Amino acid sequence: MATDVSVLVVDDQPENAQLLREAMRLCGLSCELTAAEDGEAALDLLQRSAAGAGKLPHLILLDLNLPGLSGHEVLELIKADLNLRSIPVIVLTTSDAEADIQDTYLSHANAYVIKPAGLEGVLGFVAALRNFWFDVATLPSRDERVSREAAIAPPIAEAPIIEPEPPAVGPSIAVGEIKSLTAHGSGDVERIDPEQLA
Repeated sequence: MATDVSVLVVDDQPENAQLLREAMRLCGLSCELTAAEDGEAALDLLQRSAAGAGKLPHLILLDLNLPGLSGHEVLELIKADLNLRSIPVIVLTTSDAEADIQDTYLSHANAYVIKPAGLEGVLGFVAALRNFWFDVATLPSRDERVSREAAIAPPIAEAPIIEPEPPAVGPSIAVGEIKSLTAHGSGDVERIDPEQLA
């Protein structure tokens, strides 16, 4: 796959995307690199591609420090979308804060990389990127990546069957007892010998 790959770079500094593009060229990685300078643009591009307006990238390189939606928010939205969540997301940022590292992995980032300095550092990163993600790992095909929402959505629970409650039953009358009303309407129970009813 290393000869025909697609990468989306989400970074508000255009020179960073350009540096990555040059490093990929020098490493012999034939790559269709698309750049988005903020989270909203990245999500719009991804959602339009998922709807059939283009092909989804094989890999996303995501900065955390973005205008508007933060990289954390973009990551969460990508991983919450059934059409996008299978795309590996590598966080590529200047932050070495432990909280950022923990939060991104909790949001299902596939890797966290602190941005290397200079062309030599970027070349080393791109070489490692190629060796693992495009030579060793097997990624989902962009042509076969389709929504599986219907297939994996939880089944709709059947409505519970509600049994009708039995009608209220008044006090039971023992054998040989007949309830007779007095003239005052009170319910007195008079004991009558069953033989008298024969």
